[in-house]
Amino acid sequence: MSSLRRSIFSTRPVNRVLFSTTARILSASPSAAEAATAFMSQHTDTVTANQALDTNQAKLLHATLDRPAPSTPVLAPGYHLAYFTPTITTQELGNDGTDTSYNTKAPSKFIRRMWAGGEMSWSDPVSSAAIETSTESRGKGWDDGGYAAVDGGPLSTGQQVREDTKVLSAKATKTGKGDEMVVVSVQKSFITEGATAPAVVDRRDWLFLLPAPEPSSAVTDCAIVSTQPPPKPQSFRGVNSKYSFVHWRDQYQTPASLFRFSALTFNAHRIHYDAAYASTEGHRGAVVHGPLNLVLMLDLWRDVKASGQDSGEVALPKSDEEPVFPKRISYRNTKPVYAGSWYRIGMTAEEVGKTEVRVVDENGATCVKGTVESW
Repeated sequence: MSSLRRSIFSTRPVNRVLFSTTARILSASPSAAEAATAFMSQHTDTVTANQALDTNQAKLLHATLDRPAPSTPVLAPGYHLAYFTPTITTQELGNDGTDTSYNTKAPSKFIRRMWAGGEMSWSDPVSSAAIETSTESRGKGWDDGGYAAVDGGPLSTGQQVREDTKVLSAKATKTGKGDEMVVVSVQKSFITEGATAPAVVDRRDWLFLLPAPEPSSAVTDCAIVSTQPPPKPQSFRGVNSKYSFVHWRDQYQTPASLFRFSALTFNAHRIHYDAAYASTEGHRGAVVHGPLNLVLMLDLWRDVKASGQDSGEVALPKSDEEPVFPKRISYRNTKPVYAGSWYRIGMTAEEVGKTEVRVVDENGATCVKGTVESW
């Protein structure tokens, strides 16, 4: 029983961790300004990768999100996040499990990474019918890759796609508590074979913080997250009026759902599956991925657009047809969301082509704030 109670997935550590100081270790570390300058000097070139977008990965993402299997080759907005995953070896991962390809380098101590926000924009949408190729006339369907790119069209399974990654900026700033950190902006452009314009431009803003203090004692007891959601919190009752939500969908993530999303995105960041480790960074359990919530925000927006529902709670669709695309989404992560806790994704009414989308936790606090702009 004791080994079961030490489950790595938890909503809260029962015994809190005591932290020791790391001032002596960090005293010789370069400042945030020096680390930011060094980072820019180390990442001057655009890095290119190529990948075929396979159908199975898209189907697995739909299954992870509890959505019906896709009935079109077109990847829904944000679903490109399941492709172009990290390729470094396990030994090259950071101590926190993160991909170190774009981490600050030694002797910098700003190595603890968080996904702070960003922006995605899409090309003018083109229906999947416009990207069928002559291969279909020979009996090939989209499961067999019978589709190809159209310049400016959406990403679709069966396509060969190029990812161009470049660092836009690295700046020194401070946290709300006054600690130094480095903010890095990276832009990824996804261009289909034969196209000249990107189908998706994805800017990601990362924070690089000082290491979490080393625990002076280990976590000895962790609560286990149930796979069966508890009743929704009473605090949800006032959330819609507080934020002027017209449409909403409630979410409850489990260790299984976080594991699946980590596996699909090849993301070994320990805060998403190792609750004992996450507690050493000040978290009360396994943290829901920022990109997962981003995809869920986009899913809610496109489901409302597709259904034409006037207002209310939005159910998952019974079939996933041709996806609707926004022009862009900008978003900022402000507070963690944890496995084993209910949270709500809500949308305001669209005004002048823009819709505010938020993720709020069980206490009604904003965790993600975003704006979706329609075509």
